[in-house]
Amino acid sequence: MGVGLVEDAGATLLVAIFVSNLPEAIVGAERMREAGMSPRAILGIWSATAVLLAIPVLLGYGTLEGVDEATLAWPLGFAGGAALASLAASLMPEAYEEAHRRPSIAYFTALGFLLSFLVSAA
Repeated sequence: MGVGLVEDAGATLLVAIFVSNLPEAIVGAERMREAGMSPRAILGIWSATAVLLAIPVLLGYGTLEGVDEATLAWPLGFAGGAALASLAASLMPEAYEEAHRRPSIAYFTALGFLLSFLVSAA
């Protein structure tokens, strides 16, 4: 995200990250609640996580502001690869499993990619 801020993609990237992580956060919070954690503890953990993740964003922004596009391509490529690896390892297998019961999953996946493109092109 810090690299995205350098490229003036801040709002688009923020929306994309929020939308893509919200379902996982909801499932994680639900599992924490099922394990007996209090709502206060769950909110505390998620708040601490948000603060801890904001630090590398600020460091990335501060470190990479003003660098040329060729240099910026390396962290962007790494971030893109990490996002693809995360999707391939966790979300895609679950979606594939679920698609047998609900074929609409494939359509919503394609719609998500289309919306991501439209938001980034705006």
